[in-house]
Amino acid sequence: MKYIAFAFFVFTLTACTATDEQRTREQAKQTGEVIKKDANEALHEAKAGTEKAGKEIDKGLRDTREKVRRALDATPDNSHK
Repeated sequence: MKYIAFAFFVFTLTACTATDEQRTREQAKQTGEVIKKDANEALHEAKAGTEKAGKEIDKGLRDTREKVRRALDATPDNSHK
């Protein structure tokens, strides 16, 4: 009788351990999915920020080129001395 009770106890313990492992795996999977989603959102925000910064830099370069052109056009050409 003791062996039957012991075998039942071991079986129950094994079943509980398997259930705990399965639950832990599921939680880890969900955590991984949340981290992946957050990383994708952060990447999207970084790309949008980079595009915005690139456009601002391009506009600044265009403005600077235009100012330089105007300045060059306004100065007399002294290269024929």
